[in-house]
Amino acid sequence: TEIFEPICGQIAQLADQYHFNLTWGGDAGQGSQAESAEKLARKYIAQNVDGVFFNPLEGTAEAKPANAKIVDLFSKAGIPVVLLDGEVSDALDVSTHDLVGIDNLAAGFAIGSHLLEQGCLKLAFVNRSHVASTVDLRCMGINEAVRRLRQGMASLNEMNCEGSLDDFAQEIMDRSVDAVVACNDALAVELMAAFERRNINIPKQLKIAGFDDVKYAKLLKIPLTTYRQPCADIASAAVEMMISRLKNPAMSPRKVMLLGELKQ
Repeated sequence: TEIFEPICGQIAQLADQYHFNLTWGGDAGQGSQAESAEKLARKYIAQNVDGVFFNPLEGTAEAKPANAKIVDLFSKAGIPVVLLDGEVSDALDVSTHDLVGIDNLAAGFAIGSHLLEQGCLKLAFVNRSHVASTVDLRCMGINEAVRRLRQGMASLNEMNCEGSLDDFAQEIMDRSVDAVVACNDALAVELMAAFERRNINIPKQLKIAGFDDVKYAKLLKIPLTTYRQPCADIASAAVEMMISRLKNPAMSPRKVMLLGELKQ
């Protein structure tokens, strides 16, 4: 997604500062996303790289088993992996690899609290199939805001967006939802367009929020409420974690969860 352009750019800048060589992943040949990623992993192992920054695959049914296979290949080769923004397993499982990303629970709580303070009472969290498991934490954070701030007065619908966006937009309206939180800005923008095609007034009739603070969110006719990811800080923390891991391979796996910023 768009957040990885600034993350990777910052890692590239830090390569000069910390005096390490950075090899970029690319197209490893024909095949599916999972097949291409596995070929690339085997290529890096053959090149005997010292460490790998890995943003786990998502978006397809094969992503989760592919992620597990890829990190297992690196583990058997003795090559440390720092995960960027997502787990290779369920979000609450005990991780065996270092990870850097935002505090998704806090992000969800911030978005949920904001919408409740705006007077919204019936919220919907909209997800897609096979997204990163850490996205589930965003929904948990919204649920906690509903539980803590409204104490039974508000509710949260958890919905999965499949098929026609226009049909899905109608399903949301049929549930009398007054605020939609999409799992990311890309989906939020698609939903906003679907609601506008149905002449739904945003934000008067329906409020929409997302996560990531992508560039095009600022170009919309109606500004999107979103939770900004601190991309440069994620990159810096990932590099520092990798260097630390290379110096101390026996350390327990660590998670660095950074706070972002609510943009209204």
